[in-house]
Amino acid sequence: MVVAGGYDNDNNKTNTMKCLNIADPAATWKDFAVNLPVKCCRHKVVNHNEQLFMSGGYVIPSAMEPDKRSDAVYEVQLVPPYSSKILTRLPQPKSYHGMEMFDQKLFILGGYDGKNITASVVQYDLIKNECKEMPPLPYAVQEMATVLWRNNVLVIGGLDQHYQCLNKVAMYDVITGRSQMLPCMKQKRNGCTAVLTGNVVVVMGGWNENGKDFKSVECFDLERQVWKDLPDMLEPRALATAVIKPNHGTQKGH
Repeated sequence: MVVAGGYDNDNNKTNTMKCLNIADPAATWKDFAVNLPVKCCRHKVVNHNEQLFMSGGYVIPSAMEPDKRSDAVYEVQLVPPYSSKILTRLPQPKSYHGMEMFDQKLFILGGYDGKNITASVVQYDLIKNECKEMPPLPYAVQEMATVLWRNNVLVIGGLDQHYQCLNKVAMYDVITGRSQMLPCMKQKRNGCTAVLTGNVVVVMGGWNENGKDFKSVECFDLERQVWKDLPDMLEPRALATAVIKPNHGTQKGH
């Protein structure tokens, strides 16, 4: 499990990366051998084949420059020589967005562009080094959770263009660009996190419609199309990171 960037205990943006071997019950958190190229928060990362791909967020370009919203997609090598580079620039800067990878393509969904909460979807093809806009989501959204299921990205909860907390769930086909609405969650939530295990999506925490972080957990069976409550977490969490333990699914971090 890799946690990259975000705020430290002093509420400063950081570029550090921490890792934990979740297959080892005795493992402890360790500093990774490489840092992100910029100090950042509200970005997204995907870990794939010893590479970390990072998009958007609020970044500090250098010690002499003010914070800004980023339009960059970076590649960071997680093995020697630990190099990093900018792969492309997005059509608009992004923060509070979602990002998933399918078939060597990154899909960057929704988020805030500095003026509006958007419904935009951008595809970046890692093989062709091409960036293009896809058909948009059915509604503008930020601070949502996302998971990849087959060739679909599930967009879960978040805030709409009026900053209203959502329990909506959209399924976006990354091949066709078509969207389908799924049954709504039991709880409205933004800043939540989600994982996929088999055909079940587990959604945890976030802020509720009153802006309070909460312990609530619920799951959705993609075959039966039914939501059900699960036992609460031990403590409230928002903007958390969750992964599936190895041998039970794919890993993801942000």
